[in-house]
Order: sequence, then structure tokens, then C-alpha cells
Amino acid sequence: MACSENEPIIPPLGPQELGERNVIIEEFTGVRCPNCPDGAAEIENLKVRFGKNLIAVSIHSSGNFAIPLPQSAYDFRTDAGDDLLELLGRPLGYPAAVVNRTPPQNSMRLQQGQTAWAGLIQRALEEAPSMALNVTGQYNDANRLLKVNVNVLANRSVNRPVNLSVMLLENKVVDAQLDFNGLIEDYEHNHVLRFMLTPSGGLSLGDNLTLGQFIERNFEFTIPLTWVATNCEIVAFAHFVGEDKAVLQAELWTLSE
Repeated sequence: MACSENEPIIPPLGPQELGERNVIIEEFTGVRCPNCPDGAAEIENLKVRFGKNLIAVSIHSSGNFAIPLPQSAYDFRTDAGDDLLELLGRPLGYPAAVVNRTPPQNSMRLQQGQTAWAGLIQRALEEAPSMALNVTGQYNDANRLLKVNVNVLANRSVNRPVNLSVMLLENKVVDAQLDFNGLIEDYEHNHVLRFMLTPSGGLSLGDNLTLGQFIERNFEFTIPLTWVATNCEIVAFAHFVGEDKAVLQAELWTLSE
């Protein structure tokens, strides 16, 4: 995996320049968590409700809950997932998720139970995006090399550090999962965090971004043979760094496009 920075050439970034907001929900889950299929089902309901403006990530990092089962074909745990659990805070229980890395009003806790998700998403969608993002890529099936291009345009001046995080997810992974009725051998896992193309805490975009400033980042990654490339997608989002971790804008690109 590699990253590079190019000279700024401002291209069209599409409809986000008109103010369309996307929201990211980072769900923490595990194959041994019997509550978690209910959380995953709620996220699918929310994706129907909010459409393409909601981007979901499923992070298998929940202590013992994330340890593979004897029947598991895959280990969904990642170093990045463990880092994100520490970065965003451990939940009081599962299912739990972080919406746009922003806590509810009158709370400091980012991790929230599923009854809070819809309201947090709606509130985040009502905010104008501070950044416009465009994600494109190329995938070579012969050598399984993925090239990803992320363009960022500042919609306003931001006088504080902003980072870019880029995740690779896989959908339609059929494997074992526990629920309250026991073992589901053919459960479909979606939005599974497989790898981060940036450091877990993100890659710096700068400490003082000015209105209209354009930044380009490029990444390369070889997709393992055990992953289905056409089921993979890239999620990129710009966010604050430090105590306030709020996501400024997010975008998704699927390899099947």
C-alpha cells in the first residue's frame, strides 16, 4: 500500500459541491455477539430510509465477541479495527455504533445503542458539508492491484487539523454468526472492515485549509485472493483530529462500478 500527493489541479467534484451531505455509521460487532444481528438489521433498515446518504462500516472489534467461532471460515478482526475501538471509545454494550464520530447533545460518549442511531443520522444530515469528496479507482483482476484516487475540496476555511481516512470493506461474506437462537452457519456479513489504506487515525490533509483548497491523495493495495473483489468498496471521509473527531464529509466507491 502506498500514498502520494500530486500538484493541485481542481477537477469537478460532482453533486457534493451543491451541499449534499453523507453520513458514516461505524458499527462495532463480533461473530460471538448474539445481539449484533439485530444491530446489523437495523443498519440495513436505516440504509433503506436514508438511501445513498448513509454509509455503513462494520468493525469486528469487540473483545471476546470478535474471536472467530470454531465454525468460522474467516477472521474478521483487524489491527485497524482494534485501533478504532480505542480511538472512538468502548461501548457500554452491543450492538453499538458511532455516527459521524459525533456524540449526542449533552453527552461525551461517541458509542451509542441502536435506538439512538436514526436521530443522530438525521441530525448529521441537516448539517452542510465542510468538504466535498470524490472517490474513484481502478482494479486489475490479473494482479488484483487496486488503485484509489481521493479528491478533497474545502467548502469553507477550516483552521484546525483535518485528516483523511480510507477504508476497504467487503460485502456478502457468508460465514458463521451467533444470535439468540444459536449458531447461524450461513449468515451474510456486510460492510466488513477488511483494511485501512491510511493509518487508523487518518492521514493529514493539513492544519489550516482555505476555502476552495484542493487536495488529492492516491493509494494502492493488492486485494488478497480470499476476498471477493467485486464485493468490495472504498469508504473515504475527512474528519477532525483530537477531542472533537467529527466527520466533515464521507464518500463511497464500489469496485463493481
